[in-house]
Amino acid sequence: MYNAMTYSDVKNFGLTLFRHLQERFVQDETKQKRLSRGDVDDEELGFHIARTLASGGNQDTHKVIVIDEVD
Repeated sequence: MYNAMTYSDVKNFGLTLFRHLQERFVQDETKQKRLSRGDVDDEELGFHIARTLASGGNQDTHKVIVIDEVD
């Protein structure tokens, strides 16, 4: 569970979420991407998060992320 209000901006939250999703869904550490603020814009970061969610875990389940209070 994440509280987006504890992050200084949307990109910090997105990078944290991306790292945690990779730890959970990308088993091969050599395939995990190392992203920093300067590597991606907000749209690219969203694409990386979506691709990580689609690639990991049981394909018969749906993954849902609810984000509130991100300004």
